[in-house]
Amino acid sequence: MYLQEILEVAIGIVFVWFVVSMFAMTIQEWIATTFKWRANNLEDTIRRMLDDPSFQRGFSGWWQKLWSQAARSKAVAEYESTFAKKFYDHRLIQVLSLPSKKPSYISAGKFTDVVMDMLLTAGTDASIIQSALNKVNENLDLLVSSDQRDAAKQSIAALIELAEHAAQTEKGAEVVEKLRMQVEAFSGKYPATKPLLDALLTLPPPNQPLSSTLQRLSHGILVIGAQNQHLRDSLAPLILHAEKYVGDKELALAKARQNVENWYNETMERLSGVYKRRAQIVAFLVGVLLAILVNIDSVGIIESLWREPTLRLALVARAEAEAAQAKASGQTPQQTESTNPVADLQAKLQDLSIPLGWTVLPKSDPSVSLCKWMPTSIRTDNDRFGFLLPAIESFNDVKLALTGKATLICYTPAVNANETNGFKWLLGILITGGAAAQGAPFWFDLLGKLVNVRSVGVKPEERKPKKE
Repeated sequence: MYLQEILEVAIGIVFVWFVVSMFAMTIQEWIATTFKWRANNLEDTIRRMLDDPSFQRGFSGWWQKLWSQAARSKAVAEYESTFAKKFYDHRLIQVLSLPSKKPSYISAGKFTDVVMDMLLTAGTDASIIQSALNKVNENLDLLVSSDQRDAAKQSIAALIELAEHAAQTEKGAEVVEKLRMQVEAFSGKYPATKPLLDALLTLPPPNQPLSSTLQRLSHGILVIGAQNQHLRDSLAPLILHAEKYVGDKELALAKARQNVENWYNETMERLSGVYKRRAQIVAFLVGVLLAILVNIDSVGIIESLWREPTLRLALVARAEAEAAQAKASGQTPQQTESTNPVADLQAKLQDLSIPLGWTVLPKSDPSVSLCKWMPTSIRTDNDRFGFLLPAIESFNDVKLALTGKATLICYTPAVNANETNGFKWLLGILITGGAAAQGAPFWFDLLGKLVNVRSVGVKPEERKPKKE
C-alpha cells in the first residue's frame, strides 16, 4: 500500500493550493477595493430597503448611463428624490467615510438611529412643508411661465433650504412659523402653485399633540407613506405593531427599535451570502488567470510529486514548517502584501522546486512549427504542446502581428514539455482555479489536519484533558 506516499502528495498539492489562494485573494481584494464593491452593494441594498425593492444597478443600466447623457440625468434625478439619498446625507452616516465616498459598513444600531431620526423628522410640520415644496419644484416648469421661471426656482430653492433647517428643530419652533408665512407669500406671488401646495399641505399634523416618541414615529410613518408606500409597508409592521405585543410604552419603543435592527441584520446576512458567491466566482477567474500565467497545472504537479520522492518530501517539510509557524503566531495567513503577485507567486513556487512556468522556443528553433495543442493520442513524436504567439520585440513587430505577418514563437510548459497532454493541462488549470475559489483559510485548515495525520495524531503534550 502507498498510504504514506498518497498522504504526502495530498499535503504537497494542498500546500500549493494554499499559496495560490493567498495570491488570488490579494488580487480579488484589490479588485473589490478599486471598484468599491462593498460600498456599492451596501448602497444598493439600502436603496432596496428604503425605496424600490426591485432596484438593481446592473450592467445594462451602467452601460446606458455611460453613453447617454439623458440616462445619466434621469438616474441622478431619481436618486435625488429617494429616501436612500436622505439616509446617506444624514450626519451620522457622512462621518463614517471620507467626503464624496460611501461607507462600506454600517452597523445595525447606526442604521436604526438614522431611520428613526428620519421618521421623527418626517412627523414635523417643517418636513411636511419641505415635501410639498419639493413636489412643487418638480412641476415648476408646468406651473410658472417661462419669464418668471428663473426667479421662482431661486425662491423655492431658498424655501427648501429653510425647510431642511427647520425640519431639524423641535416641532412648533419659530422657524417653522416663519417658513409657513414665506410659503404663503410664495403661493401668493405665483398663484398657479397655490392649488398644489394647498393639496399637499393637507397632510395632517395630528389633531392631538404627540406626547410620546412612539406616537411621533407612527405619525412619521404616515407622513412618509404619502410619498413612499414601500417604506411605509416595511416599517409599519415593525413599529406600529410593537405596542400590541408589549404593553408598556417604553418597552414598546425598545421592541420597535429591536425590530428595525433585526430587519437590517437579516437583510445584511442575505447580502453577505450574495457577496461571498460573487467573490468566489471572481476568485475562480483570478485563480485560472494566475494558473495560466505561471503554468500551475495541478494534474502535472500531482504527477511530479508522485514520481519524485525528493521533491515530495521537500514540499511536505516546507508545508509542516509553514503550519507550525502559523500555529505559533496564532494567526491564519489569508492574504499576501505583494505588489506584484504574479511574479512573486512564480518565485515562491519555484523556490519550492515545483514544476511550473513556460519555456519560450526561439524563432530559429525548428520545433516552433510543430507547436500544437493536441491530445497525446493523435500527436507525432515531434509535436509540442504549447501556444503559438507572435514574437513582439519592437514596434515594427506589433504592426506585423496586426497584419498576421509576424514570426511566431512557441510558449510550451517548462517541464516535461514533450509529454504534456493539452486536455490534461487544461483540466489541471481549471482545478487550480477551483482551488483558489475556496480561499486560503480553507486550505490552511485542511493542511493542518493532514500534517497532524501524517505525524500520527496530536502530540501528547498538545492533547486536551478529558472532561470527567
